[in-house]
Amino acid sequence: MKPTPTFPLVTRFPPEPNGYLHLGHAKSILINFGLNQQHSHDGTLRTNVRFDDTNPVKESEEFAKSIIEDVSWLVGPDYFDGKTTSTSQHFNYLEECAEYLISQSLAYVDKSDKETIREMRGTLTKPGVPSPYRDTSPSENLELFKKMKSGSVPTGSMVLRLKIDMNSPNMNLRDPVAYRVLTDTPHQSTGVSHNIYPMYDFSHPVVDALEKISQSLCTLEFEGHRPLYEWVLTKLSPFLPSYPPPTQMEFSRLNLKYTVLSKRKLIQLVETKTVAGWDDPRLPTLSGVRRRGFTPSTLHTFCSRIGVSKVDSVIDFGDLENVARDDMDKTAPRGFVVTSPLKVTLTGPPPSHTSISIPTHPKDPSFGDRDVPFSSSLYVERSDFFDVAGPEGKDSPLPKGFNRLTTTQSARLRNAYVITVKDVVRDEDGNPTELICEYDPETFGGVTPEGQKRDPSSLHFQFERQGYYALDKESTPDNLVFNRVVTLKDAWSGGKDGKQGGGGERRRGNNAGASKGGGEVAPDHARVRITTARVVSAEPHPESDKLLVTKVECGEDETRTIVAGLAAHVSPSSLEGVGVLFCSNLKPARVAGMESNGMLLGVSKEDGSFGGLLSPPDGADPGSHLSFQGVDMEYDEMMKSKGAVKAFERFIKELKTDVGGVVNFEGKVLELDG
Repeated sequence: MKPTPTFPLVTRFPPEPNGYLHLGHAKSILINFGLNQQHSHDGTLRTNVRFDDTNPVKESEEFAKSIIEDVSWLVGPDYFDGKTTSTSQHFNYLEECAEYLISQSLAYVDKSDKETIREMRGTLTKPGVPSPYRDTSPSENLELFKKMKSGSVPTGSMVLRLKIDMNSPNMNLRDPVAYRVLTDTPHQSTGVSHNIYPMYDFSHPVVDALEKISQSLCTLEFEGHRPLYEWVLTKLSPFLPSYPPPTQMEFSRLNLKYTVLSKRKLIQLVETKTVAGWDDPRLPTLSGVRRRGFTPSTLHTFCSRIGVSKVDSVIDFGDLENVARDDMDKTAPRGFVVTSPLKVTLTGPPPSHTSISIPTHPKDPSFGDRDVPFSSSLYVERSDFFDVAGPEGKDSPLPKGFNRLTTTQSARLRNAYVITVKDVVRDEDGNPTELICEYDPETFGGVTPEGQKRDPSSLHFQFERQGYYALDKESTPDNLVFNRVVTLKDAWSGGKDGKQGGGGERRRGNNAGASKGGGEVAPDHARVRITTARVVSAEPHPESDKLLVTKVECGEDETRTIVAGLAAHVSPSSLEGVGVLFCSNLKPARVAGMESNGMLLGVSKEDGSFGGLLSPPDGADPGSHLSFQGVDMEYDEMMKSKGAVKAFERFIKELKTDVGGVVNFEGKVLELDG
């Protein structure tokens, strides 16, 4: 009996060079490279970084270089040597594949415009209509395709479509476009040598086969494309290398709460100069988080913890910050920094200590000690002093558990003396500008550690009682710039903004319902995630004359099916293209045998009749989240518990619009988040 042949496990990461990579890509990169490291059959490790460079209009060499740099940083030189492949390397072969399909009557040239093709494809509940060009002879199609290749026809005047099944319930199989004309559009690698460019759904399986990819790992939005992937490989099998065909497998993408991971929106932030470039440390791009101070180790641990599944979920950004905090706690030397200084002057004889020996890392003696200067004039954080007798004390009582300095409460300077406030110097508004204090010379105390390595952005510090920081690339000896990676956990929850830790420590969205500090459940209207969308299609429900089946676009590469009881109030055609609002964190439900992923929001008139669907605010793109003015939204991850469902029902009853059509809840206006 012959032994079963084994083949190496080969994966690929295929980014399009039309932007910088972000945190969502980190999960995909680490799954592909990590899978190879764990399961390679022959002991070799191979993951191809392949540029999906099939759209020269949006791609550039800058983006390609940034991708190489980001992947190198994330996986390291042992697993990625900087060498890449590209779809453009196979443009000629892909065109030959297309000609083969044409010769077999499996592809045809369509002269219809883009809008007509979209209409002919039908909807989720309505079959497609064959193109008038669908039965053109192979010989005529080959001539037309030759014209497309030569550049003798205008951009957008023709496309090559695969001939599959216009009645398929899978929209992706309704004669998808395989090639489009982009005349005289320079390509970053091939120049102007090509006038047609393949679509991803066509080039993806072909190039996977050419590169002998074994597992083609994709995010869940490509699950519906898998039959097309397999169709292309099957029909081209006589034309492709004799090798086991690749298998497409899907996993859920990384979604982070309150984090923009849309390339389109990130490009907008950069192009409008809202941020200072793609590596702005506030951005979730890999170059941005690297500059901010995140380490590859942090991202590896984070992606390992969230795991790989086919269940869509939204991860709290605080989870990533917790990993960063744990990671840097082991490696970051400690230091002092004052971000909001309040001057302290010590009265009495000069302190006997002019410097204090302090551990550089209190948990690791191998770091050694550092000497910190000490004198009668020093600065503390403004938040370390609660001004009981000033404006602060009049506006709010002393927070419970506040053990820092007040006019009636002494406190210890870190590793030094206990001090007591004797007088407060104030500005004209009554705010403290200087504290006059006594120190107790008998209370001096201190401890010990050492060690630091120089390299911006990989040089991390824990500024004690503040957080973990990284030295920015624009620092100079005369102007040090530090990026805060993450705050420390705070022992008391009373920060001025009410946010524990002040930087992502407040956890949002448990299955049992979102809760505020101390376990208090958030108000009903703060728990519902309201999202903007655009109706792509609307059709009567096949099993119920009261329902409509709508398909809505709710962000880049994201659509949802929502079943709504609107048939008695609006016609399906009047909904198409309309902007709507929907609740996007309801548990999916089966409605008359069809799964519904959300609820369109509308209002009732005073007599209880239908008052219309709610419209998004001006300027809101599909996928934007809304909040009520002045309300700290605490969205549930998914509203599926009994308490959450009741909260949603109460919310719906109280949702109103004023005479101008402005949506509000108990007088609080609905507006764009942030």
